[in-house]
Amino acid sequence: MSTKESIIKEATNLCQEVGINGFSFGDLANKIGIKTSSIHYYFPQKEDLSVALLEAYREELKETLEQLELRELSPKARLFRFIDFLEAYLPERVCLCGMLAAEVSSQSEKVQGEVKRFLSDLELWIQKTLTESKKAGELAKTINLQSASRFIACSLQGLLLCSRAFNDKTRFKDGIKCLDEFLGG
Repeated sequence: MSTKESIIKEATNLCQEVGINGFSFGDLANKIGIKTSSIHYYFPQKEDLSVALLEAYREELKETLEQLELRELSPKARLFRFIDFLEAYLPERVCLCGMLAAEVSSQSEKVQGEVKRFLSDLELWIQKTLTESKKAGELAKTINLQSASRFIACSLQGLLLCSRAFNDKTRFKDGIKCLDEFLGG
């Protein structure tokens, strides 16, 4: 793994644990065992690091969703497998984008744009999955799929943050049960 890749990996973990404002380049350098100048070489400012984290995370999301698409699962099962992917972060971490969204007011416009781009990509995938689920007869209710996809994306981020705040995965699981009921499960 290259130095840049190590920085992105460790910075992602730190951001998911304490937020982008919760660590310094010095903290990151100590965690990796390098000098802060090595971090500044690749990422002159924290904004540059934040954008790189979001780009790498969005690529990871894309790969995860592509892998789910290749599996022989029903659309609704794909959605819930993705939810399992998110749940695996708890209790130590949360979704990188959710953590940055919680801190969005202290972020630059560029980082805010990347957060919105990530969330929009997630909402589009959920909407596509719900559309397929509806065609497959898996949805018992008539719902506005765009509104439902936004509701689900926001609910997932909120469930992650609240479950972490209470250090209680049960809160996440209970919320997912409600989501399943909402979708007609």
